[in-house]
Amino acid sequence: MIQRMSKTRLIKRILRSRSELEALVNNLTSTEISGITSPDGWTVKDHLAHITVWEAGTVAMLRKQPRFLAMGLDPVFVETSNEEEINQRIFELNREQTLDEVLEKFHHTHKQMMQTIQELSEEELYHTYSYFQPDDPGQDRGIPVIEWVKGNTYDHFDSHAEWIRKLIER
Repeated sequence: MIQRMSKTRLIKRILRSRSELEALVNNLTSTEISGITSPDGWTVKDHLAHITVWEAGTVAMLRKQPRFLAMGLDPVFVETSNEEEINQRIFELNREQTLDEVLEKFHHTHKQMMQTIQELSEEELYHTYSYFQPDDPGQDRGIPVIEWVKGNTYDHFDSHAEWIRKLIER
């Protein structure tokens, strides 16, 4: 059962998690961000690019724009791929970006996310995916879109912050 969350509480939770992630990253050197690589080949920079792409897709979804195109992905590829394959493609498409490019997109996309959430009513946050993406009903699992927002903001930030901590402790 999905527990209802107010828009105000959602925003506060997103901001807190994002602040913690940014504090973690801001305490790193550019060498730590771009130079330390995990066994799967990811750097902190790659984690930030990954977060940004998923957040951009959520912004597009909420704005009733093509979600996967906003993520730089071919919708046909997405339909025939699992999450691991999608994440690998995101990694491949973004790994050559400079740190400055990644950070600029990271901040800009999050600003767009917060503006988009502010523009939505609390009622809209409890509509399902197909309300926002009627041409992509395959993604609708009948859950409120607020769950997609949580999963691509604070839940995602917290997960990657943990991976980043482990990466820099290596």
